[in-house]
Amino acid sequence: MFLHVCPHRRNTLALVEKTLHVGFIIANAPPQLVPSGADLRAAPLPQCSFRNSKKLGKLRGPIDQKTTSKIEGFRRILGDPIYGEILWRMAHERRADAIPNTQLQIDVVDAMERATRGIHKAHSLAEEIGDTSFISVLDRLQIRSMTTIRNLEVLRQLDGELENLAGRQVA
Repeated sequence: MFLHVCPHRRNTLALVEKTLHVGFIIANAPPQLVPSGADLRAAPLPQCSFRNSKKLGKLRGPIDQKTTSKIEGFRRILGDPIYGEILWRMAHERRADAIPNTQLQIDVVDAMERATRGIHKAHSLAEEIGDTSFISVLDRLQIRSMTTIRNLEVLRQLDGELENLAGRQVA
């Protein structure tokens, strides 16, 4: 006998005995999983099902503390709004130490590195176009400082407008 636990249905626990000539025999299965009037020896193993495939990323697993520290280090560069947006979009968590597994941590780090490149790009373009033009773009987008950019969409708009201004000055 072996124990089959469906990770997506916490209440579904079935003791299953595998036999060579009959298949799976379900013992102690919840009544809703056993077909009425069916021969128990021929009943299929309950299937794990879930509606949202992203739940796989939420499975608990080992986490890397160095990666957690790296994620937390992005808060200073990105600012609280963008940092929080990425954590929520990628991991559906509000804190870096709540990310449930290493793969999800790596995905969050990748997203934060992309956003950091956007911030660095804005800084370098700001040096090219000068302070006056840069401040006028910040005012137009209602950005008080680079660490208070509201969300990733506003960062994208900022980079786009700064690129346009830098392209005009070169031409």
